[in-house]
Amino acid sequence: MDKEQHKALAIQLFNAAWDLIDQSERTEDETLEMIRLAQTSRFHWGEAGTHVNWSRGDWQISRAFAEAGNGEQALVYARANERIYQQYGLNDFDEAFVYEALARAYSLLNQPEEMLQAKQTAEAFANSCKNQKDTAYILEQLESIKIQ
Repeated sequence: MDKEQHKALAIQLFNAAWDLIDQSERTEDETLEMIRLAQTSRFHWGEAGTHVNWSRGDWQISRAFAEAGNGEQALVYARANERIYQQYGLNDFDEAFVYEALARAYSLLNQPEEMLQAKQTAEAFANSCKNQKDTAYILEQLESIKIQ
């Protein structure tokens, strides 16, 4: 399989996982499929993407696990995303979502201090985004994070 095929699959799988993340209700099978799709997308980004794609892939896996209520695995992938950020750097939108994922995982794990710190960091990065729509979207996502 060449890089273009990996990239095409990564995009298709990411979008399919996102469709399931966006659903307000999922069956158990849909929840498992959401996680599988996100992980498979990330695999293909590992073959054909850049550090930004890897970051977004790990973020999506973290979010899928968070949507499934699995804080431990959400934190594993949020930290993987944080390591990419620390190693390569990210900008704008992606920088804020590193901390959004951490805040969401800490929320599920009932770690309020860590959650608040990560959420405040995400808010600061969101407010420094160049695109106001990105800022609004990030802040909307952060608003949904509460201690469980």
